[in-house]
Parts: sequence; structure tokens; C-alpha cells
Amino acid sequence: MRIAIAWFPASEYEQALAAWPDLAEEWADSAHDGYCRRMESKMRDLTAHGILISGVAPILVDDYLAWCAEHDKDPGQGDSRASFAANLGRAGETIPWPPRRNAPCWCGSDLKYKLCCGSVPRAAP
Repeated sequence: MRIAIAWFPASEYEQALAAWPDLAEEWADSAHDGYCRRMESKMRDLTAHGILISGVAPILVDDYLAWCAEHDKDPGQGDSRASFAANLGRAGETIPWPPRRNAPCWCGSDLKYKLCCGSVPRAAP
């Protein structure tokens, strides 16, 4: 089984933190680049445990809210974000992870992956 990982791009990050207290509790101490590096570390840990990641699903807040309303989901719940990410994955609207050799980083930094999030170690057990 492959999963898509829900992720807020830089343009959506502050709005997401303001809208959902559970996100703010976990991520408010991190600037967007720190958030991306922690996400990278978690993805590496998941793959080390045999979970295949099909890609990173960029969540655009307005699109997400509309999808939640259409599917009667609570946008503040993590399982709703996971369901939305899965929907984006099925639609082919994810960013490949890990990026191919010399490809730009998935986080949108405009750096090569190996010089950006690709240098992040796996999360500690």
C-alpha cells in the first residue's frame, strides 16, 4: 500500500496554523522550512518501517475546506487531512517523493533535493 502525505505549502502554512489549533500546537514553533524538514524526517522514518509513500499532497486551504464541506468532514481532524491527501494521490495531484536525482526539492525551496530536505536524517526512533 502506498500513501500520500498531507503537507501545507509555504503560501498556506500560516493560514493553516491559524485555522487549526492542533497544527499550531505541533508546528507553531517551526518556520516553514523547519516544518518541511520535520516532514522529511517523518517520511524517511515511515519508509524505513516499510510504508511506501506515493508523494507529498500539497493542501491548499480553500480547496481543502471545499472538499471537507462536500464530503461532510471536519477540516480540523487529522484523518480529514489524510483522506484529502489520499484523494489528491488518487487524482495524481501529488509531488513525487523522494525526488529523482538532481530534481528540485518537493518543499518548493527551488534548491536541489539533495541540498535541501534530502540532507535531513531519518527521525530518531
